[in-house]
Amino acid sequence: MIFKQKNYRAGSGSTRVSAPSILAILVLASCSTEEPVPDFSGIYEHSHANSSRGGDGLYLNDVQPTAEAQAIMDAFDPADDFVIQCEPPGPKRQWLHPYPMKITQTEETIEIWYEGWSADRTIHLNAEFPDQIEPSKLGYSIGHFEGNDLVVETIGHMGGFINEVTGLQYSEDAHFLERYTRYSDPEDNHIELNMVITDHRRFSEPMIIGDAWTWNPDFQLLDYECIIPEEHGLGR
Repeated sequence: MIFKQKNYRAGSGSTRVSAPSILAILVLASCSTEEPVPDFSGIYEHSHANSSRGGDGLYLNDVQPTAEAQAIMDAFDPADDFVIQCEPPGPKRQWLHPYPMKITQTEETIEIWYEGWSADRTIHLNAEFPDQIEPSKLGYSIGHFEGNDLVVETIGHMGGFINEVTGLQYSEDAHFLERYTRYSDPEDNHIELNMVITDHRRFSEPMIIGDAWTWNPDFQLLDYECIIPEEHGLGR
């Protein structure tokens, strides 16, 4: 678009304002009315609280495994759990593990560093899933803000355990929907998570899980060292 420079006299003074300048003022004014984005940055410790607020799905104890999931559970050997082999556990257990985490937020991404397994995760803000996703332990995550909530979707992972005792697992087709709510009250500064896992291959209904973390700027993430006990007969 080509602007023609036009000068306008404001009142009886000699100040002149060009047409493009007026347009810029209007654009800035409209931008200033946008709702502020909550800041999730900081270090958080797990608060050992199930914060699930419900949703379209069932809680863990109410979900019925499909025939495919039951067959896997029947053949399950605890030694098959890749965590025992010091491999990252995949989305569900990594995100809900009781170790602290550090969040760094920019306009384009949210980076989360988990102390457990020294894992890191990138959430791509206001983005779409790429056409081709190379499967990885934690998958590919996109997110956006809805008011005070961060809403995240994840696909492209490699599957993992819901319950490492019973052997209930989600498949690589599972879809994770996380809603993180930030509460910044000085006396109650924390994040709550409400997560829905949908996996028609393994669960009768979507599964709902909740958790919470408390902001603690004095915490420091430590190096995570995993040692495989010799009695397992597994190499490191």
